[in-house]
Amino acid sequence: MNLPQVALPYAVMHLGPGSFVTSGYADGVPGGWYARPRMKVIGSGIDVTILSLAPNSSTSQHYFAVGHPLP
Repeated sequence: MNLPQVALPYAVMHLGPGSFVTSGYADGVPGGWYARPRMKVIGSGIDVTILSLAPNSSTSQHYFAVGHPLP
């Protein structure tokens, strides 16, 4: 049985060993970094690749190290 091949394009971001700081994502706040649709983030392992949220002076918003807007 031959099934049709379906292209599923996605972006892959490989993070090597080390610590990476992100400005984060918060709903309704311009700027920052957020995961795009169909994006994969791959690290080098637990306790090898560390993703952390940069300190922020705004206490009125809840920031995520990795997030995205909901449709």
